[in-house]
Amino acid sequence: MNPSRFRMLTAALDMAQCERDAMKLYELEKSVCHRDFNDSSRFCVKMLENAGFSQVRRMAVKADGVSSALDCVMPQAWDRTGRAKLTLTDPDLPDAFRTLADTESQPLALVTWSGGTPPAGIAAELIDGSGFTAERDFRRATGKFVLLDCNPGAYSDFARAGALGLACYVEADAELCPDDIRWMNGQGRFGWYHLKDDPRIPLFALTPAIGRWLKRLLAERRLHVHATAPVNIYDGAIYTVTGLIPGRSRREVALFAHLYEPFPADDANGAAGAAAIGRALTDLIRRNRLPPLEKGLRVVLSMERYGFAHYLAAPARRQRIQCALNLDSTGHLSYRRLGIPLVSRQSSYALPFFGELLLDELIQEFDPALRYAAAPGNLSDDTFGCDPLLGVPTNWLKSESPGCHHHTGALFHDVDWELTRRMLAIDAAYAAILTGGPAEAAAYAMRIRHRAAAEYRREADRIAATVQHHESSPSKAYFQLRQFADYQRRRLLSLNRFVRKQLTGAATLRQIFVLPQNLPSAAVSAATSAAEITAARLVVTRRNVPAPFSLGRIPAAERRKFPGPLPGLFEFSLFDGKRTLFDVARIAEYVLGRPCTPETLHSAVNYLRYLERYGYLTLSELR
Repeated sequence: MNPSRFRMLTAALDMAQCERDAMKLYELEKSVCHRDFNDSSRFCVKMLENAGFSQVRRMAVKADGVSSALDCVMPQAWDRTGRAKLTLTDPDLPDAFRTLADTESQPLALVTWSGGTPPAGIAAELIDGSGFTAERDFRRATGKFVLLDCNPGAYSDFARAGALGLACYVEADAELCPDDIRWMNGQGRFGWYHLKDDPRIPLFALTPAIGRWLKRLLAERRLHVHATAPVNIYDGAIYTVTGLIPGRSRREVALFAHLYEPFPADDANGAAGAAAIGRALTDLIRRNRLPPLEKGLRVVLSMERYGFAHYLAAPARRQRIQCALNLDSTGHLSYRRLGIPLVSRQSSYALPFFGELLLDELIQEFDPALRYAAAPGNLSDDTFGCDPLLGVPTNWLKSESPGCHHHTGALFHDVDWELTRRMLAIDAAYAAILTGGPAEAAAYAMRIRHRAAAEYRREADRIAATVQHHESSPSKAYFQLRQFADYQRRRLLSLNRFVRKQLTGAATLRQIFVLPQNLPSAAVSAATSAAEITAARLVVTRRNVPAPFSLGRIPAAERRKFPGPLPGLFEFSLFDGKRTLFDVARIAEYVLGRPCTPETLHSAVNYLRYLERYGYLTLSELR
């Protein structure tokens, strides 16, 4: 893409319309109540149609706590039906300090998918749940309201133990967001959300300032609260909205952006940005400034993870998608105000793709002042399509917000529209190249190849240095570099699907990615401990879903939590029927820094055997 075409494409991005669309979508969804999702999804249909997309469809997905796709069980529909409030009732406290959370002043104070109370509310003693980890700890919460410093990962433990409710804050966010609350959407014991048979209790979000004050007060005295939480939990629906700018072929490049969250920057501006990119391309094609697309541009808007799982579960839909770009978290204020660089999330190690190398080239050529750092693909959020079972390599250029994630304060909530414009310009160029004719991608082929070769040389030198400095064994270094060489080869081979004539052959790549002479070519080390030996014999020969998530196939009483950190989404994607668990664990240690110890391997072996009993996968042992 020459500079004049990039400038033309950037100028065609109607950012004023993008901002109007994003803020309208935010206004429709900010309550995070399912009763509003009908209107918000219908607005998205109009938004895509007005941007020039055709074949725009709105598809209903059951939200009943039972229906599952790729083991993502869609939670039931949820609405707050009135004012929710949490107050201290101790008579000796001043009135000014009584209100802890109130949806009248902060609508998200009652957390989405929270359980409810009777109309008159409930009264209980408030206790500090710090350090509660064992079953006997949770039993101490029976009949109590519990103060927690955490995103409520232990929600289900307290609910099953008979706690009456939770009041949560995040101490780690106090520095940047002392007077803001975090939207705490990850309450599920298995997956992110409740299954239909999971018990629910009220959950209130507190500011760190209030949480700190309560914690200090509870160290000195007893406290009591009254809670009202009027909610309606029911079998309903959420909606996936998709549209297409057709190309000459049936193949597609997809833009993903999620709906149904209460922040303009997460991800109303991403959904509006996807429409803006489509509007720019259709306008330029209509005016003969760009040729018709070779591959179609598909936009998919849905619920994060869960809605996309339902969309990608259909083979006919996903097999048309050659690659995807995730537009989540496009333009948080943290980039400018805190100096936090963007992250370029790569496609997965299991499904390498040249897309991130192309993004590198576009940023260097057209916006070299844009600060960003590369990060390995971990299949998080809406990048899970880059599991080989789904086959959708996915990249993600995103802004990060550590210390204020999902917070109602400006750093996370509000949009940096200038940054959004810059990111969308890069995304639009990326989409234009990959939906264009073979010559578009071919123009970048040699630069991408040189970039991959330079990356490999730097990594080879780094790994060799770890051996020289006695930080790694020769056999471990050999294993890691062999893996990286294979990864780089497959990244470049993926380019051949986007050009007319094969540009990079396997023989050529073997000449580029060779092991350096200063690294001993020792054989891969043999397993030594009992757990390593077992893991080195264990192969997942078949996966029936990409990765277990909600454990919807397993009866409620028999579900077990993931042992952590192995095996996660990343590890499951690497189970190709050939790699052993030991190999997969060592790749995860190399790429993501996850520990590969006898203890983690032992728990992983047990968990894989547990999953096999319920039909998630098939195991075999090498002899």
